[in-house]
Amino acid sequence: MTTAYAEKKEARDLTRGVSVWLLWCLPITLLVVSGAWHRGMAWVWMVAFAVMSAGCLANAARCRRTHCYVTGPLFLLAAIWSLLAALGLVPLHANFLSLAVIGIVLLAFVAEIPLGRYRQARP
Repeated sequence: MTTAYAEKKEARDLTRGVSVWLLWCLPITLLVVSGAWHRGMAWVWMVAFAVMSAGCLANAARCRRTHCYVTGPLFLLAAIWSLLAALGLVPLHANFLSLAVIGIVLLAFVAEIPLGRYRQARP
């Protein structure tokens, strides 16, 4: 990937500036802190995962960040699962859900090593 192409993609990446705090840092903090609030945890997790999903899906569209193609849908599925748990339709299984999400997110970041940080547009 050319340097100019990468610089253009980095400029559009939402992981720069204030957006990283609003789209990922704050939701991650809420995920961790809500562990002490068992009754409302599923609702907080639903909102946090939905916000992170929106950020990743927007980032995939804006700058074609490689891991966002995995994490965007992953966070959306986690938000849906959390909503279903909040409504009492499924068990939350917070430990399993959090470990699965963390594991898949780490694998998505590792995938950027061989695949590159940003996907190139097809000709």
